[in-house]
Amino acid sequence: MDMEVHEIRLHAGDYKGGADPRQRAAGDLTARLNSVFKSRAEQARRFMKQARAEAEPTGAAGREGFAQAASLARDAEALFKKEEYADATRAFLESRDAFDRIRRAVKAPLEPPGKAPPAGPEMAATPAMALPATPGQAPEPALVRRFLGGKTTIASRSEGGSLDGFDTADVRKQRVPELAGRIEFEVTPAVVKAGEAYWIRIYLVNESRKTARVKALGGVMTVNGKPSPSSLGPVTRELAPQQRALVGELTGKWPEGVSSWSLDVVVTTDRDETGKSRLNWM
Repeated sequence: MDMEVHEIRLHAGDYKGGADPRQRAAGDLTARLNSVFKSRAEQARRFMKQARAEAEPTGAAGREGFAQAASLARDAEALFKKEEYADATRAFLESRDAFDRIRRAVKAPLEPPGKAPPAGPEMAATPAMALPATPGQAPEPALVRRFLGGKTTIASRSEGGSLDGFDTADVRKQRVPELAGRIEFEVTPAVVKAGEAYWIRIYLVNESRKTARVKALGGVMTVNGKPSPSSLGPVTRELAPQQRALVGELTGKWPEGVSSWSLDVVVTTDRDETGKSRLNWM
């Protein structure tokens, strides 16, 4: 079976002697991923512009949701300028899908009975799609949507008490977290199709010098903008230093008509420290 592994690093802070080398490694990984996704972001931008150009002549600009689609497009452009290409790709595709939904909603009453509306550039219809080729030019490579882990954050619980000499009414004190390590996602197959089974395995690697005790594992799967929270386990509750262990697993059949999908995962330790990361399909 095809399998992709996405690694996201968690860090507790800087070393006394300078920046944590794990932070530098994470920065290098982000730079490489952004380089890979630049071409995808450019192609996703063209999809968005094509969808908007097809929607505007139908009078969709006055419909509910058009302003939100335009706002997503502006956000995507801002992310692209900041060279955050992975997030820009996601935002461009979400904007494109929104423009397509509005266009179809406007045109649907005008279609003769029994005639299906013309298919738009829906990514969910097939796992790969390319722009129409210009006469005399070779078609562009198909854009295949895959799973990619995003940025992970780690936080500790708030502590009570006050700081002498300071107004702390709007200030929350945080413990320095002890959790250090990374979350890994394994997705099988790497490219999903409607009606086919898929598996998502969630691993935690404990890179601290202490045993990590997992109290809870939660997840929120969002499909086409509709979130569905659930408790995932955990499968393993104690991880020795440097141990890698499976903490959760999801299985199911990929649904029809998926235009956007994400999985937000939260790992909570016995010290109420949390590690959060998102798996995107883009």
